[in-house]
Amino acid sequence: MKWIGQHIVDLIARFRSSIYLEGVETGTIASGGNLGLDSDNKIVKDSGVGATDLHGAGVDGAANQLLTDDGDGTVTSESGLLWDATTLTVGPTDTTSVGIKRKDGHAVGGTLKMLGANAAGANQTGGALKFYGGQGTGTGDGGDIEFWTAADGTSGSSLNGFGVLPRLKVDADGDTTISGNLNILGTIFTTGDATVFGNDIIFEGTSDDVHEATLSGGNPGSDITVTLPASTGTLALQNEDTTGTAATVTSGTQAAITTCANLTTVGTIGTGTWNADVIASAKLDADTAHLTTDQTFTGAKQINKRKFTQTSSTHFEAQGDILYYGLGSTTQGDLCYLKEDASWGQADADGAATGDDADRDATGMLAIALGTDPDVDGMLLRGVITMDYDLGDVGNPIYIKLVAGSMSNTAPTASGDFVRVVGYCLNDTNGQMWFNPDTTWVEIA
Repeated sequence: MKWIGQHIVDLIARFRSSIYLEGVETGTIASGGNLGLDSDNKIVKDSGVGATDLHGAGVDGAANQLLTDDGDGTVTSESGLLWDATTLTVGPTDTTSVGIKRKDGHAVGGTLKMLGANAAGANQTGGALKFYGGQGTGTGDGGDIEFWTAADGTSGSSLNGFGVLPRLKVDADGDTTISGNLNILGTIFTTGDATVFGNDIIFEGTSDDVHEATLSGGNPGSDITVTLPASTGTLALQNEDTTGTAATVTSGTQAAITTCANLTTVGTIGTGTWNADVIASAKLDADTAHLTTDQTFTGAKQINKRKFTQTSSTHFEAQGDILYYGLGSTTQGDLCYLKEDASWGQADADGAATGDDADRDATGMLAIALGTDPDVDGMLLRGVITMDYDLGDVGNPIYIKLVAGSMSNTAPTASGDFVRVVGYCLNDTNGQMWFNPDTTWVEIA
């Protein structure tokens, strides 16, 4: 028996390095483990649940690397494809661009969707879908977020390239750049300044058709600010007409309005200059026309009432009928008469003038000089004036005085003097008077 056993041992020893099995059938490994060789090259049954250590199959990688099939039956642990139960990391550690792409093959490109998790339970919020640019270091900016689309091309089967600009770009400062048209179906809200680069903002309306409203800014040579005040009402621009209600424009200057067809309702115009030649139909204040500086009116004018008030204590302040006429010069405040040579002389109750002007200094056309140049400063023919001397009691008649160019509340009494009333006193002390020379006089015999 020992001899037979020794032959069996020798026979097995011949096949210790290589064992050949013939007629091996395919089948399913029974549950409970797999057969393999232990450290002594003995065939054993693995007591584990399966093969978890793939080093023996040539797989050697770092933690969290995903395995890919190389297509030839081998498996590679990808250093650029990691999953740690919360984050999928792709790509090498250099700056090479990587991407996640849907598989090609269909005539029409397939859609790639990225979804946040659906909620579970009643009234729960769905998972958010967030995009983050990479974090910079130090003074470096964070990475941009960009969305690109392929450019349009011509007919054919060749793939078109991508556009020269991203369709949507958000940089580290939060600035968003959009190339192409931006169609907004809802409301735009902004808590800061909004800047539009380009000449026009186009409002399409409720439908995409050939009609739209264009807000054109052009390219101004300097900054222009349009301020809409916090007020109620609506400011609408319709066919070059402005309707609605706007608040007062303050803190700025309105540039020239070249042409305005109609101003339907106008409130108070505070200051400014009217440069037009005429007002075609002067519909002014219902009670009073407020006019300042020199005005010229032509045609018949009906003025039902002319209002004169007592002048102030300022010397030679006047209201009334003023004639801008005459040669030579005058002394402000003098009572004057019109001479034959169209100049003005000093009036005198004794009729001292001679020649062609004889007695005119008492009986001629009288006026009070309002300045030194009669055709510029004017001559008061009738009205209210403040003289620079006392004229007696209120209501007293005022006469030509025997002193050249003066008036008095005392009538002259000497033979040959002229008594002529030129007005009446309006104030006991300040020299205000109503000036209205009588067209009659008395010469004392």
